[in-house]
Amino acid sequence: MKQKKKGESDLKSILFFKKILLSALIIVSLSACGISNGTNTINNEKTQPISSEKISSEKPTLIYFMASWCPTCVAGEKVFKQIHNKYGNNVQLITVDMDPQQDTEQDLKDFQRQYGGEWTHLIDKEYELIKKYQVKQLEEVFLIDSNQEVIYHAVNPSFDDLQKELTRIGVSSS
Repeated sequence: MKQKKKGESDLKSILFFKKILLSALIIVSLSACGISNGTNTINNEKTQPISSEKISSEKPTLIYFMASWCPTCVAGEKVFKQIHNKYGNNVQLITVDMDPQQDTEQDLKDFQRQYGGEWTHLIDKEYELIKKYQVKQLEEVFLIDSNQEVIYHAVNPSFDDLQKELTRIGVSSS
């Protein structure tokens, strides 16, 4: 009987050690995420750094946070395409790739070419927008008004959800 308890105790110790090791690895990985070359890409332009100035003060802005490797993010990009087709230039769209450590500019261009449209796509290498809007996960969407205030926030909203919000604030289709 004692032998079994000792074996269970050893197993618990090993599992505890693995949890600590995994936690340390995650902390180191997250710390490394801040490393950057100091540039951000916006539709083939190099800018220093992304700022709120890229967000229109003349019309509402929808911002979609994604990663090019994320299979479920394709649906969100397709929703943005529907919004773009219906509202055109009456709403500013920005797709933000929030994984600059894994995604390259070419990955984002390929994603845009395959699923997106002719609106701004960028890699937030300095995590400025991610920090500003306190993004916690992929597929978050923010609707920003002309005063730069968040007036709607959701994870993976449908076309109907976004259309309802745009209608609520008086955006007309193009």
